[in-house]
Amino acid sequence: MVVRPSRPMHGSSFPRFALLAALAWPAALACSRSDTGPQPAPSAPSAPAPNVDRLDPQEIPEGKESAFGLKLPRDMKITFNSPTEINAVGRINAERVANYVRKRVKVDGIELGAARTVFPNARVIGEPIDRPIRVEVIVTNEGTELVVRNLAKPKVLDPELTPDERKRQYGIDPNGDKIDPTKM
Repeated sequence: MVVRPSRPMHGSSFPRFALLAALAWPAALACSRSDTGPQPAPSAPSAPAPNVDRLDPQEIPEGKESAFGLKLPRDMKITFNSPTEINAVGRINAERVANYVRKRVKVDGIELGAARTVFPNARVIGEPIDRPIRVEVIVTNEGTELVVRNLAKPKVLDPELTPDERKRQYGIDPNGDKIDPTKM
């Protein structure tokens, strides 16, 4: 068995210890120091914050057109428009359209049927004009037809006016010609 003499500890290990201490010293100072400089921006969340105003998957969004104050659903197109009635059609489930209307009108009762839902004498919520309307949601082969009728009584003309004076109120002269087309 061969015995070798051991080396003294302080001789060769001391320079390594001094080197490690010299390298670790700046890192130790950096950890203990409070830095008031610019901090890195916090990382963005992985998922966006939930939107509070989200539609239910079955809810229909409002469109731009309206019928006597009732906003029509986005996917419905007006097919008939008169002073007393507006019709619109669309490829939307009739039950979903009826629920859409139910949320937007005040009504005392609803008439339910297999092929149609009727909201008689309804009033549009939030509409400044208190106008009664009748809304019918009708099932069709292509989707749904929405019929909105204005139930407000027409303005009564003054009974003391002559027929010529009544024509003048509508911008027509006694011969039936327009008085001033720019005011019509």
